[in-house]
Amino acid sequence: FSFYSDSKNYATPRAIAVDNKYIYMVVKSQSGSGPNQPDKDIEPFIAIFDKSADGWPQPVRTIQGGNTLMSKYDSFAQIAVNSDYIFLIDRDHSTGSCRILVYDIFANGDAAPLRRIEGPNTGLNAQSGGGGVPYDILVDQNYIYATVHIGGDVNLNVFPIDADGDATPDHTVPSSWTNNTHINRIAIDSDNLYVEWLNNK
Repeated sequence: FSFYSDSKNYATPRAIAVDNKYIYMVVKSQSGSGPNQPDKDIEPFIAIFDKSADGWPQPVRTIQGGNTLMSKYDSFAQIAVNSDYIFLIDRDHSTGSCRILVYDIFANGDAAPLRRIEGPNTGLNAQSGGGGVPYDILVDQNYIYATVHIGGDVNLNVFPIDADGDATPDHTVPSSWTNNTHINRIAIDSDNLYVEWLNNK
């Protein structure tokens, strides 16, 4: 399986997640060149491979199409999975705001998300200081953890696992709690949440 790319079409893997059976890979336009250069943007998709795949396999499923609501004109995305759902955070090119799209774990083809976490209460919206860039997303059985660069700050927003619509985070870890350094990557285990600051701490 390869991603078609030539002088007019740019595709690159943007994010990856795994569970016990499958590999989930987000593929989007390399440049996010925008609607003024539509010939340089592919229709984004999630390619799902068997975890034992090797060489040049074909995906066992592909989520792609207009109903998926994945942003075509933007290259940013992060992905996470649990036993029931696929969680994709990307950015709406038209607004600069991020949103979390939740798909059934067995979604295939032009599948619409079951839920959309987006709106002014989510903390994922663009502000006067600039649009959003999704840095990371993780899930456990109870919560969704999303780090997003908004208006010069990177905060960690934590939502209930069943959040939908314009949901307010259960709690937020602002960058001010980490000496005003940007929260970058995150990791979790059964006891703790681990935060990497942008200055590599």
